[in-house]
Amino acid sequence: MRRLKICLFSALLVLLAAWPSGAASGSDYILLGNEAADMENYDQALAYYNQAINSSGLKAENRAIAYHNRGCVHYDLGREDEAFNDFTQAIALDPKYDPPYYHRSFIYEQRGDYERALADMQKAVSLDSSFAEYHDRLEWLNDQRP
Repeated sequence: MRRLKICLFSALLVLLAAWPSGAASGSDYILLGNEAADMENYDQALAYYNQAINSSGLKAENRAIAYHNRGCVHYDLGREDEAFNDFTQAIALDPKYDPPYYHRSFIYEQRGDYERALADMQKAVSLDSSFAEYHDRLEWLNDQRP
């Protein structure tokens, strides 16, 4: 749950920074999804994120946020394959958006692929070196290497 809240908070900051003039319906769905996820109404959150992803006129950066947030919900529900796919899609849409790298690293770790988990964390740190949790995770992953 803590990871989801961090995920949603960072996504909200990026969304607000990239908010276009005049509210786009896709952006509204992202915010509604965030509210539903905060209330642990995951089915509703997924529905809102799906609507955001499928909406027209949503900028790639905001679509990446929707995929990332949906991935966080999937992860919290134990749907790691769906989460992995959403994080990967978010990265494809916006390679400079750091949270999907951070969250995807947990799935790589769970799969026993520490090298890819480490690579994702290195990328996250390179994109946002101010986030202490990224550095802590990177250090922890380095300690886990065989």
